[in-house]
Amino acid sequence: MTAAKLIIDKKREGRALGSAEIRDFVNGFTAGEIPDCQMSALAMAICCRGMTVRETADLTDVMMRSGASIDWKGVVDRPVADKHSTGGVGDKLSFVIQPLAAACGLAVPSLVGRGLGFKVIMEFLFWGVCSQALPLALPLATLLASMMTLGQMGENSELTALKASGISLTRLMTPLMICS
Repeated sequence: MTAAKLIIDKKREGRALGSAEIRDFVNGFTAGEIPDCQMSALAMAICCRGMTVRETADLTDVMMRSGASIDWKGVVDRPVADKHSTGGVGDKLSFVIQPLAAACGLAVPSLVGRGLGFKVIMEFLFWGVCSQALPLALPLATLLASMMTLGQMGENSELTALKASGISLTRLMTPLMICS
């Protein structure tokens, strides 16, 4: 039985993995020695059985060190930070995290996210505009719609008919006040 299979079995049984086991598995996978199906099996075992805090820290450390690093000493005179991303949600978070890190005094070279498609950038801008405009526009739209509706009802004598049937103006206005 291979070492990868033993590690998968150990995690599937709910036992904690050692630092060396995690390191060997990740290094074997990044070197192409462990196939995708075994990495998927380990990921499923981790999903089902969870990881200890130490295992999570070890996995994060090994994955962080699995790629090439750039030495920025001598290039910039302040701490440097970059967010590792493999695409998807992480690229969208880069738009928020990188300016925040830069505002805190970190140099952020933005080495990830250069492959973002036009659609992702437009989606981010759309949601950014909506998150700012919607809270301002919704109350005004509700007020305008209420005024137009009540104006039309008054013009067509519908308010008079409602009042004659015993419905008070307070009862009629309550849903409008709750919604706005």
